[in-house]
Amino acid sequence: MNPPYGRAIGLWVEKAYKTHLQGATVVALLPSRTDARWWHDYVMKGEIRFIRGRVTFEGGKFPAPFPSAIVIFRPLGPPMVSVSAKEAKPGESVPAVV
Repeated sequence: MNPPYGRAIGLWVEKAYKTHLQGATVVALLPSRTDARWWHDYVMKGEIRFIRGRVTFEGGKFPAPFPSAIVIFRPLGPPMVSVSAKEAKPGESVPAVV
């Protein structure tokens, strides 16, 4: 997702966050506005990858006048249970550890 960088960006980020709660993975290119309410309400709950330097879009003459970040909202997985394969009962699934 690359939302418009105007006043409505908070609504876009809120939608991305709520969509991940429904099971989707959402990846967003966002301005690094760490002083904004939407940043603290939603972005801080995702994975943040700050981009070194300034983003320049294809065909653009100049880079963005602000720093950017990639934010990843991953779906919430099932709760992990501390059960080893040896302790599992027949037919019981054991969560994989990655």
